Amino acid sequence: MKQQIKIILILFLLINICFVVRAQTPASEKVFLITDRISCVSGDTVWFMTDLATENPIHSNIIHVQLDAEDNRHITKSIIKCLNDKGNGYIVVPDSLSTGVYFLKAFTNFQKYFSNSVITVKPLVVYNRFAESIVKIVAPTQLNTNIAVVPSVFRINTQKQVFKPNEKVSLNISTPDSLKNNISDLIISARLIDPFSENISIESGFLLINQTEEEPVLENDGILITGQILNAETSEPEPGITVMLSIADSIPYFDYYYSDKDGYFHFFLKKVSGLADLIIQPAPNPDKTFRIKLFDNFAETGEKINREEIMINEKQAEVIGTILKTSRYSRYFDVPELNNIQEFIKPPRFKHPFYGKPTTTVYPRDYVELDNFNEISKELLQASKYRERKDTISLKLINFDTNDFFDSEPFMLLDGIPIFDTKLLISKNSESIDRIDVLAEERCFGDMNFDGVLAVYSYDNKLNWLNKVPNLFRFNSQTVQFPIVKQNHNYEINKEPNIPDLRKVICWQRLNGPDYDTNRQVNFRLPDIKGNYLITITTITKTGNVITDTKEIEVR
Repeated sequence: MKQQIKIILILFLLINICFVVRAQTPASEKVFLITDRISCVSGDTVWFMTDLATENPIHSNIIHVQLDAEDNRHITKSIIKCLNDKGNGYIVVPDSLSTGVYFLKAFTNFQKYFSNSVITVKPLVVYNRFAESIVKIVAPTQLNTNIAVVPSVFRINTQKQVFKPNEKVSLNISTPDSLKNNISDLIISARLIDPFSENISIESGFLLINQTEEEPVLENDGILITGQILNAETSEPEPGITVMLSIADSIPYFDYYYSDKDGYFHFFLKKVSGLADLIIQPAPNPDKTFRIKLFDNFAETGEKINREEIMINEKQAEVIGTILKTSRYSRYFDVPELNNIQEFIKPPRFKHPFYGKPTTTVYPRDYVELDNFNEISKELLQASKYRERKDTISLKLINFDTNDFFDSEPFMLLDGIPIFDTKLLISKNSESIDRIDVLAEERCFGDMNFDGVLAVYSYDNKLNWLNKVPNLFRFNSQTVQFPIVKQNHNYEINKEPNIPDLRKVICWQRLNGPDYDTNRQVNFRLPDIKGNYLITITTITKTGNVITDTKEIEVR
């Protein structure tokens, strides 16, 4: 036993030493961001790819991509997981977003803790889809960015310069052998040229991030949830409060954190995807009411950007009009097949809930119908003692280790969420309950001790009872984006003859991989929209340089 304790202490010290060393190491993570377009219509989906450059063997694999206005106001964001430091995802531009120039910024959570960190920023021109005509746009005049761009070394060859609508393009790409071993990422895109967006005198690059004073946390296979607990009456931070996080499920998630001196708390959600329904509550305190703020984990750059009004000329207005018109039509013919971001996936970490394997599990619907929880406890829960006295209700479990009742009530959960008022169970009848887990022994979770556990799971699991509980807060929190199944720009699209092809982005593909060849052929089909198209190859080298090559073709 002493030997086991010694081993545990050594492991604990090693973990802390690694954390301190990592916390004191200057940030070396940098995210490159490549998008499939430089302009869009509000309501569109912008696809992106990321490449994470780092010198640390232990590093983040979670990338945050946020959309900001030019005044650094945060609009929306996406969170993706990298595979071998490469990521891909999408961000949905809000349907009601005003016409203007916005910025996509990509970063890791770890970067926010160091003053020398830089994050990628890419301009994105957005046209409001309800606009009848656009004559001028307020746009930045300059952006202080710093990115090393190496002159092109690619050779892009197409079979001709001018094509007809729906014609197939065969693209031959030749890369010098000298570059092959220095390629970190190689991405090809082809899109309709938007003259206004092309002429804005700003380039993508890097901005310094505003440093946070908290301890650094690597997001690896999970995301950090940060919030603050405040006194509801004074709005002052509440330190030393036990803050509990729950996620309702048949195998519920539970964790807790003691708020720091400024009332902040943190939780790390591992291997989750989609939109999480988080239930956060402090330990019961009859003398106080609380308020909880949850932060969205945006990055702050803080740099003020000069702006000016730019008039749109006739040629630019014509293309913008085409973009707006085809975007309206495409909503009828081309529905993006994205994953349902309202779903939530939380892979079960264990076979049993966090409170362990129950002593017994009861399924009330298998028995005769019982009208309330008092009857259920007497008839079906043999290890419990339920008492109603005036306005109070108490419920205690037998401790199987001592064969006597516990002195205090068990740790109670309703639909996987801790409750501290037995009255919430009164109206529960046998038809409304799916199952009841009873743990009739003392149980520890961290430094929390439970005099048994009673977990009741509703049949419908609608959580309608939550609004009856004071000091309980519910948040919809965005977690890691679902892996992409299908993108909305196929290269070999099989178009039905009576449905127009209104794609503005016609090719979007990552070319590098284990089968990378210095001479590649890429095929894609042109849409029905006439105009000029820009083929762009973007290469990120292992030395941190960006190489681009472009070729323009025409559809008429």
